Amino acid sequence: MAEAVRSIEVEVCPEKFFQVITDFERYPEFLQAVGLRAIQVLSRAEREVVVEHEVKLMGKGVKYTLRYALEPASRLGWSLVTGNLMSVNDGSWTLEPLEGGRRTRATYRLVMKVGVLVPAAIVTALAATQLPAMLDAFKRRAEALA
Repeated sequence: MAEAVRSIEVEVCPEKFFQVITDFERYPEFLQAVGLRAIQVLSRAEREVVVEHEVKLMGKGVKYTLRYALEPASRLGWSLVTGNLMSVNDGSWTLEPLEGGRRTRATYRLVMKVGVLVPAAIVTALAATQLPAMLDAFKRRAEALA
């Protein structure tokens, strides 16, 4: 199993950053460079959203569905519902206000396990290269919309 944790600081308040990370339908507009191909929101309730993702991972098209738990302006957690290559995809965004709430420290945590034919070292290496690019894409998106 591979785990990654990384934080970024964003020049928007936690509420605005939360709006960006929960606007799943817009992900394809700014996450294509990190392999996102398509998103489909399957259900949405006040505190829970189920989303199907299609990504390019290790040269293969991968589909998986995540169940997101929303804690507005403070945390977005998720867990795997189904996936054709992975058996674990759990994680979260934790948002911490900075400078009286004008800025945000966003910490992204991911725990992932893919099929037995893919060594954990490869998954860890992918996370190490893709994670900074993905976080930067979210940061740029949030700051551009502010």
